[in-house]
Amino acid sequence: MILKLLRVFSLLPFVFTGVLGAQTHPRIILTTTRLNALVALARANDPSWVSLKSYCDSLLTGPIRYNDNVVSPFTSGGTGGGGLVSPGYEAEDYAQALISEGLCYQVINQMSGSVAAAPYGNEALGILLAASDPTHRIVVGTTEDAIEQDGGYGIRNWARVFGFGYDWLYPLLSSAQRTQVL
Repeated sequence: MILKLLRVFSLLPFVFTGVLGAQTHPRIILTTTRLNALVALARANDPSWVSLKSYCDSLLTGPIRYNDNVVSPFTSGGTGGGGLVSPGYEAEDYAQALISEGLCYQVINQMSGSVAAAPYGNEALGILLAASDPTHRIVVGTTEDAIEQDGGYGIRNWARVFGFGYDWLYPLLSSAQRTQVL
């Protein structure tokens, strides 16, 4: 069910409402209408929400690996086993974990407030900062920058990590962290 939600969100075009400079966050995909619909699913204990929240909860207990701390750059580092969040192959695991935690953060923040949402926001923030950390971008066993390797294939994941992370976590980011992500 999580993958179904992620596929739907990743296939949708980036939707911006209103004038770009005058908007609040989130503005990518999570319009007020969409966020309210997700909150309604959560309040109804819809199986898709229960599954997503369970996945988010499982990630809260483990470490977040940097790009330069992956067993192999060509196999998924794995996400979720014991709470571990790893980049995986060209950031696909970062993308899944960040989008999931970001959705949990947004929905719980809307439903219950910032204190209840903080663990999910902090986990998503940790993933975003690990992904964008300039001192940890060289892929293990190579001299390649994780974001630039393979000339573009990984951009489908990196764009989601940085775009969703920057937008959905905007109020949690300090000025220096925003600059790092940009």
